[in-house]
Amino acid sequence: MNVTNLVAHPWRSLLIGTLLLTGCGGTEDPKSTNVQTPPDRSEPPVITALEVTYVDGVLTPSVECSRCNSDSYQYVWKAGGEVIGNDSTYVFNSDESTDGQVRIEVTARDNDNRLASAYSVYQITEVDEIFSNQSAFAARFTDGSVITWGADESGGDSSDVDLTSGVTKVVGTANAFAALKHDGSVVAWGANGFGADTTIVDVSGEVRDITSNPYLFAAVKNDLSVVTWGANPYPVVSLSGGYQSIVNTFGAFAAVKNNGSVVTWGLDNFGADSSAVNLLSGVYLVKPTSSAFAALKLDGSLVTWGSSSSGGDASSLNLTGQITQLYSNSNSYFAVKRNGSVLFWGGNQTPNVDLSSGIRSVYSNNYAFAVVKNNESVVTWGTNAFGNNYGGDSSSVDFTGGVRNIYPNAFAFAAIKNDGSVVTWGASDSGGQFGSGINLSGGVEEIYATRTAFAAVKSDGSVITWGQDGGDSQGVDFSSGIRDVYSNNYAFAVIKNDGSLVTWGDSNRGGDSSSVSDLFIRSFTLVETSL
Repeated sequence: MNVTNLVAHPWRSLLIGTLLLTGCGGTEDPKSTNVQTPPDRSEPPVITALEVTYVDGVLTPSVECSRCNSDSYQYVWKAGGEVIGNDSTYVFNSDESTDGQVRIEVTARDNDNRLASAYSVYQITEVDEIFSNQSAFAARFTDGSVITWGADESGGDSSDVDLTSGVTKVVGTANAFAALKHDGSVVAWGANGFGADTTIVDVSGEVRDITSNPYLFAAVKNDLSVVTWGANPYPVVSLSGGYQSIVNTFGAFAAVKNNGSVVTWGLDNFGADSSAVNLLSGVYLVKPTSSAFAALKLDGSLVTWGSSSSGGDASSLNLTGQITQLYSNSNSYFAVKRNGSVLFWGGNQTPNVDLSSGIRSVYSNNYAFAVVKNNESVVTWGTNAFGNNYGGDSSSVDFTGGVRNIYPNAFAFAAIKNDGSVVTWGASDSGGQFGSGINLSGGVEEIYATRTAFAAVKSDGSVITWGQDGGDSQGVDFSSGIRDVYSNNYAFAVIKNDGSLVTWGDSNRGGDSSSVSDLFIRSFTLVETSL
């Protein structure tokens, strides 16, 4: 032992001696040794409550946490296992949550940086969107279920198919519906001659999108092949290489592919046969009428095909270049050239209009066009079919003060002026004239249409209707406010702010929803929680 070290540090000698005495069986009781214990620490943080409220589409969490630093809360919103948000609130989006379920995960820390966490899963069930065909409605709920009403033979009766869950999209022909499900399968119902019978095609899976025209359904599969059906199946077409858009006439489809070529299919007399024109490259826009197509190319040239009476024949015009804009209605076209000149064809239209000051916006119904020019003036023209004015003649309308927006139905127009008043023109029995006692001198925010009626929503929440098949909304209760307005050819359907449904119009074609209205109840329920 180093004596010098012991002298310099006598406490080491004492410590060694104590250790020796203890190790040698000394008389000191081991239990009496003073062993220092760590200081007491507080209990870790714990989230004791996690509740979420759902008001006006916004989910807001309320968290209670013992011993948590209130500035440390972090939120993760999820749907389908994917993160959809990290803010303290989340605005519900059915495109992100296809089954209506939303999971909220919350973490918090105390001042020692210790972690607490909890989660809850909620089910939101309310109407997401309403789809329509000619005579029926189909409402898709946020949980993926669908409820239908209207003319049974047109799809109002969906009892033969499973629509209880998984539906992501619904489209309609004139008298049938088809629904795309989350698993890639398609179910259809309604009139067999309009596509309700899917046994003639394979749409049991691998479908990525569906579209329709009044007579046919088309399903784009994952391999970009397209199967089409209606009264009969049609040859499979390929959109390999990808496509930009699909448009349709009443009985045919045209797809603009990524390479600028166009593929057409369906019923030949509605424009499916495009063999007479060059569509191999350069096309960036296709516009349909009821039974013809026109394709605008990058070099400013334009080609047409389909029914000549609906715009399929423009051979008398110079369409070889300089065309910059293309517009259509059900039976006619007009195109604007770079120098401001305008070409018209189809529909026996003989317009005498001046568009030289430039076009701000274009609107059309079945037989007429209405154009708001850059100088805010309005010009209209069209086909006076059967001797009637279907909106082409607006000479008696006062557009002074400017027009905010124009709304067409099949045979008439209604315009909201900048002062909130409304003017109308076209077929008088289809909404081209107001009924007696209607005052729309101001306060109108939006207008909706069936085939022959209009509905104006005012800033005070009231709804004014006129015309046929939807023009009479007397007795309809709009008191809780309007969220969305939908229509088919013969009726209107409104989802109110409380999630309930009201309808009016032709009672056999969607105007009477009494058989399903009790099912339109908004619910917000806790499905699962870690607490």
